[in-house]
Order: sequence, then C-alpha cells, then structure tokens
Amino acid sequence: MIRGIITIGFLLLAGHVFAGRRYYVDSRRGDDGSSGVSVDAAWRSLGRLAGVRLQPGDSVFFRRGSLFSERLVIVDSGMRGRYIVLTDYGPKAEPAPAFTNGSFADGSFGNCIRVRGSWVVVENLRFYGTAAYAPVEYHGEGWVEWEMGAIHLERTAEHCIVRGNEIRDCVAGIRSNGAYALIERNYIHDCNRLLKEWNWGPLGIWMGADHQEVCYNRVVNYSAVDPRIGWGPNAYGSGADGGAFEIDDARYEKSDISIHNNETSDNQGFLEVTWTDVKKNPGYGRFHIYRNRSDDFQQFVALWRGEGCVIEDNVIIRRKVNANEWGVFNITQMHSRNVVRNNTIVTGKGVVIFNVGRKGTAVPETIISGNRYYGDSLLMGKEGPGDSAVYGGRRWVMAAGGKAEAVIVVGRGAGRGGGAGRGGSRFAAEELGRYLSRMSGADFKVGSAGGGKRAILLMREDSLALASEEYKIEVRGRDLVLSGGSDRALLYAVYDLLHRLGCIWAAPGFDFYKGGAEYVPSLPELAYDATVPVHEMPALAYRKIDVEEGRTHTIGNLKEIIAWMPKVRLNVLQVPLNYQGAGRVQWDHWREALTPELKKRGILIEVGGHGYQNFISARMKGGALFRQHPEWWGCNRAGVPDTTENLVFNTENAGAVAYFLGNIERYLRERPEIDIFDCWPPDVAKWAECRAMAEMGTAVDRQARLMNKVDSVVAGVRPGLRLEVIAYGQVLEPPGAGSGAEVGAEGRAALGAEGRAELGVGERALGGAGGLNPGVMVDFCPINQSFEVPLYDTSERANAGYFRAVEKWRRLFSGDLGLYSYYRKYAWRSMPVILPHYMQDEMKWYAGMGFKGVSTYAEPGDWYSYEMNHYVLAGLAWNARCDVDSMMREVGRVRYGGSSVAMEAYRVLEDVVRRYGSIPYTRLKGVGGLDSAAAVLRGCRERLGNDDENFRRLGLMLDYAIGDLEILSLRASGAGEAAVRTRVEGLSALLGAHVGEGVFVLRRKDDWRILLNHYNSLK
Repeated sequence: MIRGIITIGFLLLAGHVFAGRRYYVDSRRGDDGSSGVSVDAAWRSLGRLAGVRLQPGDSVFFRRGSLFSERLVIVDSGMRGRYIVLTDYGPKAEPAPAFTNGSFADGSFGNCIRVRGSWVVVENLRFYGTAAYAPVEYHGEGWVEWEMGAIHLERTAEHCIVRGNEIRDCVAGIRSNGAYALIERNYIHDCNRLLKEWNWGPLGIWMGADHQEVCYNRVVNYSAVDPRIGWGPNAYGSGADGGAFEIDDARYEKSDISIHNNETSDNQGFLEVTWTDVKKNPGYGRFHIYRNRSDDFQQFVALWRGEGCVIEDNVIIRRKVNANEWGVFNITQMHSRNVVRNNTIVTGKGVVIFNVGRKGTAVPETIISGNRYYGDSLLMGKEGPGDSAVYGGRRWVMAAGGKAEAVIVVGRGAGRGGGAGRGGSRFAAEELGRYLSRMSGADFKVGSAGGGKRAILLMREDSLALASEEYKIEVRGRDLVLSGGSDRALLYAVYDLLHRLGCIWAAPGFDFYKGGAEYVPSLPELAYDATVPVHEMPALAYRKIDVEEGRTHTIGNLKEIIAWMPKVRLNVLQVPLNYQGAGRVQWDHWREALTPELKKRGILIEVGGHGYQNFISARMKGGALFRQHPEWWGCNRAGVPDTTENLVFNTENAGAVAYFLGNIERYLRERPEIDIFDCWPPDVAKWAECRAMAEMGTAVDRQARLMNKVDSVVAGVRPGLRLEVIAYGQVLEPPGAGSGAEVGAEGRAALGAEGRAELGVGERALGGAGGLNPGVMVDFCPINQSFEVPLYDTSERANAGYFRAVEKWRRLFSGDLGLYSYYRKYAWRSMPVILPHYMQDEMKWYAGMGFKGVSTYAEPGDWYSYEMNHYVLAGLAWNARCDVDSMMREVGRVRYGGSSVAMEAYRVLEDVVRRYGSIPYTRLKGVGGLDSAAAVLRGCRERLGNDDENFRRLGLMLDYAIGDLEILSLRASGAGEAAVRTRVEGLSALLGAHVGEGVFVLRRKDDWRILLNHYNSLK
C-alpha cells in the first residue's frame, strides 16, 4: 500500500516543478523587511515565515550557506501532487543551508524543523548539534523524548517526504510520527550523546507510526557507550545504547513499514522495535526489512513482539562487539512466524545469530531459509540455520591455470556486447587487466562480453544512484560488477578489488624502493570472495597530499605519487603556486608534465598556498609599484608603508585590492586545470602593525572581507572552481568570534548569555556582511599542537586554544572545514614520529565535528620514515574507524615479511617518540624517564638487526630516535654546551651520511647548527 502512494508523490516532485508561490530566505544577505518572493528580496530569519500561510504547491527556498538556529514549525498542508516544499537554492559549491537548535525548554525539544501539516517535503538541508536528552519522565501523554528530532513529523503530518538531508550529531536525527512518510537518501552521522540518562542512546531515524518507507539512507556512528547505561536487573544487556533505526511509541499499533536499501555502520544496532514502552498494546506486524547493508554493533533486528515481519536479502556484518551484545536476530516473540530468508550473515567469534532473549524461553517459530552464513565459528542459537542454508564464502573465479575465465567490459550499461568505454573508465579497466595478468599469468582482455565468458563489468552510475566517489563491487547474475558514481570512483573500485585479492600499495614506487614499494601476489587460481557485497563512500570529501616545500620532489617522483594516490583513495594533489615567492617550488614548473597524469585518474589539482605576495608585492616592477602606490602597502608600527614580505598589504585600499584581484583572475583563467585555488596570506603574516591599520578591523575580519571578494572572482572564472583560505596564526578563529557581522535575533536567543561568553561571541557574529562566504573552503592549521595527547584533550595547554577555535568554527561557519594536518612535519627534521593510533583518535573527532578534508606534507626524501603515517592516514581519511592495526600489518608484510620484531619497533616508536622526543611542544622530561625510553628503543634496535635494506632503514630510524633521547638526557642533566654540541654533531653526521636513502632530508650541509639551536631551545 505504501509503495504506490509514495511513488506517485516522488514522480510528481521529479524535476522540481514548483507550481505555487516561492519564498526565499537568506540568513546572510536577506532582509526581513523585503517581500521574500524573489532571490533579490529574500528574508533573513525563520521568524519571518511564521506569519505566512503556505498553500499547496508553495515552496520555501533556503540559500545555501545560510545558518539558522531557531525552530521552524510548518502548520500548513499541501495536497497530492502539490506538496509544500522546503529546499535549498544558490551555488552548489556552497554548503547546504544549516539548521541547529540547542534549546530543549519551552516546547522547543531541540527541533530544527517541526512539521504538523501533511504533504510536506524537507530536502537538501543540513542539521547539526541539536539539544540532548531531557531529564524528565513519562507524563500521561508520552515520553517527552518522543518530541525530539532535528526533523520532527507530528502525528498529523501524513504523506511527508524527508530526503537528501545531512544530519550530524543530532541525538534524534529524524523523528517520524506521521503515517505514509517517505524518508530517503539522508546522511545521518556521528552522535555519541544520550537522549535520556542513563538508558536512551542516540537514534538516527525514529519511527512511531504506520505506513512508512525508509530507504537509501546512510547512518554512521550513532552509539553511546557508558557503564551507567542500563535497563534494570532483568534487562538484556547494558553499557551501551542507540542505533540507526528504531520503531517505538507503544501507544499506537504499527504496521506496514518498509526499511530497505540503507547503509549503516558503527551504530549501536541496526533496528530495534519496541513493544511496551509505557503500556502494552496490540502487536505490530507487516514490516519488510530488505536489501540493507549493516556493519554495526549489538543486533541487526530486535523484535520483542508482533508477527509477520519479513527480513530478506540483507548483508549483515556482525563482527564488532562492545559493551552490549544481543546477537544478530534478537527475536523474543511467541509463535510470530516472522520470515528470515536469503540474507548474507557474516559473524565474528562468539556472536549468536538467532537469539531468543536473555531467558531463552521464547518460541518465535521463525521461518528461516536460504541464508548464507560466513564466519570462523558459527553460533546459530536456538532456532538453527533453517532450510537451504549455505555455509562459507561465494568464490568468483577469475583465472585458473594461466587462463582468464572472464573478460573486462567497460561502459555505463555495458552488459553482453557492451562497449569499450572511454577516458578514465578505460584507464581503470586497463589497470585492472594489467594487475590481474601479473597476479595470474593469464591474459585479461578489455573488450566486449561474449563467447560464453562471464564479465567483470565497470559501470558508471548516474548521480541519483551513486555519489561521485561512491562505488560498489557485487555479483549480479553471472557477472562481477564494479559500479561507481564517476571515473575516479570506478578506479577506486578497481584498486579495492585488487586489494581484496591481495595487492598492497604501501608507498609510491620511488627509486630507493627498488621495485619493492608494492606487493602483488602470484596466484595460480585467482578467485574473489564475493560473499559480502562491497559498498564504499568516503568519510572526507578532500584527501590531500601536499607538496609544500618541495625539497626533494621531481617530475619523476611526483608521477609516482600521483600513480599511488588513487590506489589508497587520495584525491587531491596540493602544489604551491610559488612557495614563499622564492621561485623554486611552483606549479608552473610541473603543470605540463603532471596535468595529464592527474586528470587521467580524476585527481583534483589544488594550487596556491602562502602568497598574497604572488599577486601584489612591493618588489614588483623592480620596486616601482611601491614607489607609485605607497598607500597600497601595510604600515609598520611607525605608520610608514613597509616592504616587509610578511606584512599584509592594505586590504582596505580599493586600488590595491583591484590590482590583487586582477592578477588572481588572470592567473586562474590561464590555468583551467586548477580545481581548488589556495589564497593564503604570507607565512607568519602580520596583519596590522600601526594603529590606523588596526582600526580597519581584526585580522579575521579583514581576511574574510578580502576573501569574499576573491571568492566572487573565482566563481566568475569557472563554475565548480573552489577557493580555500587558511585558519592559522592571527586568523586562526572565524569571523564573528568576538567581532565581525551582526548576530541575528535567533542567534542571540539560541546562544544565550553563557553561550556567547563561552565562545567569545558579542553582538557581531554568526554570518552577515562581516562573515566569510560559506562557499569558501577553510583549512584549519593547529601548527603548534602537542602530540603527547590528542588535540581534543584540553589538559594540554598547547592544544586548548585549538580545541576552542574548532568549536567556534563549527558554531559560526557553515562551510567546509578541512584539517591542515601536521602528521608529517618539516620541523621534525625527519625524526620518526609514528602516529597511526594517535591519528585515528584525532580523525574520529574531526569527522565527528563535521570536517570535510585532511592534508599532509609528503617528501619523497624521507617518505620511508613516515611511510606508516602516510599509508594509515589515507585509510583514515576514507574511514576514520578503519582497522589501523590491520593497515600497519599490511605495511609490515610488504616491507618486512610480517616480522614481529619490526612491528614491535613501530609500536615502540609510536609510544616513545611523541612523548619523549624533541618534537616541538613535547615537554622536556627528566633524566630517568628519558634514559628508560632510550633503553626500550635500544632493545628494539638490537633485536632488529640489518638483514636487508628495509630492516637497515628501520634501524636508522631507531638510531635517530635513540640519539635524540641521548641528547635530551644530556640537556636534562645540565651537561655542558660542549658535550651537547659533540652529540649533536654526531647525530647530524648520521643523518647526512644517509641522505638519499628515503629516510632523512637535510636543509643544508651545516644542518648541525640548526639542530644545536633546536636542542638548546627546549624547555
């Protein structure tokens, strides 16, 4: 019944044919005194909509980049074929309109949009950080928590559609109490807070009515783990709660609910259906749960009562165990005869598949058939495997005995007789054929299926089916299908398939690896385990390698980096326009050679970096520009125009700004290959030296005003070209954090006095004329963080300011934030600072804060020292919850044949160097601690030996770390300068003797003087 109704509604909305009146709301540029009926006359606040009676067919458009922090209530209804639509407008390069509500009191319930009318659509919006639990109990009308939901559909709201929204850190993402709702294609992620102490965890989609369809959603990391969470002495499990989906509210019957084609991971269960929240009611039934993919904790479904539910064709991975464990199917009904069939079930050790509650007394009489069970030790539980069970994997043989058993076919819709494809898709197919041939000795052809052979199909999908970097690997009929939302995604699918077959790309193929950068197995029979369909998409949209200082880069080794990047699913190469204006490292030196290689693989090209001086400098025209226009330049403390390179020019002078913008536009038009343009101030920039310039505004205000103008130029050069700025030094915090644009009434109300005081937000904040355009990307740079603890641990003073700055950016800026990481740092001077688990701790936090990207410096000259960091960070950028230990073992297998001694050395380096070594902002420890740490490293070094080139390189890394600690011990003991200098000279000689081996990079021959200054400066 539901399927017919919803399909009609969807077809009527296809193409966005808006038949009624249109209203526009723009929180940055709007004016509540305007008419609101055109883009140029948009309203500013949600409050202005309160007096509007919406009619069937009307639409409300929220401008992309807007931020709203009060609740919007829709009381009016559309009708069949004439929905009331809440949606977005504006440049797609800008982020979706953002909504938040930190208030629970006075009937607000943390709702951002609350719908009371029927036939309403809420789509393409973004929600974050809504109010958490209410400390109240049930009072007659129901639990107050049932009123929650960033998007809340009341019981009167029937035939509504919620789709295409992003919801982050909202304890109740979508609450649907309205019948005949369609909830599709939403991305709900990262909430670890409680709705209610101490037994209700966060819920992604929460249903409390009949006739609902929930499909094609992605729900990630909705789980709260705390030992205080419990459900009483007779409860089944405790210590964790939450989940992707829940059906509850026992006041009403529930039936005819369809949950299908959803993707979930790291949630505290896929689905729980409750029965007796506050009173016992008639049971529920006719739920259809199918074609979902779940990789969660606790359970796939928990059915306490009801009957006649069908659970089929799901991929269920239950290898994760935390504080609460319910098995796969936790069904406690009596004689309910639910159907569980044709599912693929993959379990870890000790996970029960068919559970029947804690007491084990239920007799659900589940109808079980056709399921495929996969695991090392299967525990079926009380009900058994059912009929027609299949055990073990599903092998798809590609080659045997040196003969290919399949042909590679490329092209959208390429089936029998499909075409040979084009461009990047063809390159992906050729890469697949090349590696399969190496692995098997068979000749894999790229062509058309036929001759009775099965096919490996590479298929492009349109944007409605798969996002641009989303891909799948699955068996369809006789064929193995790799599908992706772009050529780049198809290339990822190819390399992922090869990785699952045993290939490991530990590093780029630099010369010093002598052909050993990657591992390609030789397999007489080449077979893929297709038991579990693969469906992948990245956690971060921008995953970058940064050339930065370019000390050891050449065209040759840059091509090796480019070839390696898609193998580990990195997608942006970041190159200086002209590093520090020195003319040595610049994109123009490499663009002709590298652009074809980058474009062939779909890798984005990011150019720029520190360097306003590349577009306006007092040295231009031999200094004549300065002499002609002294008013264009920054002034020193005496108020005199100054030619110092890191003193920012006069960004309020119209002539200077016009000259600056003109040069930027010219540069970008002449280089159409650039996808992202970095426009950063000079390194260690000074924004205001004299009083007159300081009166022009704070550094963050001045940067925002200037970059908004640059953004307009960038947008005019080419659609899709993005501008990136930097949060660093004097411009670490966002505009509005104490100065900037006016706060709207809703912003002041939501923050309250305490919130404004905590964030440093005065009456000028939260967007507006002084804010940064949210279409601009921001790279956040915690350059002086301490690596002794993660950045979010504010017990470390060096980190506390960065933590607060991140919170301010997330509160005051609705655009894309990225992390300019220092997981490989030039200031470390090639010291082996190994950080895999540390990076995971931070990356999970950054992902939870809504960051969209990460970058890292990468020098070929000391790549080996940071190889483990580079390889693991690529995995974390794709999925912050990946198995770091498994990735480390992969590098260990390629590099050291799986040696346990080598892996122990990495674990010790990770534990010791960041806590005891001489890296900046690690405190100087006492002699006893330093000597003990050095002794641990020496023990590793003695066990390691020098069996081959790789063990020797790892030994050099240990030697460096040991020598570093010995010097620090001298410093801590108060030894004389001569003794320290002797040790520093010895350490410098060690580094210099092994330059060019991939382990160490030196600045110059007298690097020991720099090292000596470094050690003498430590405290």
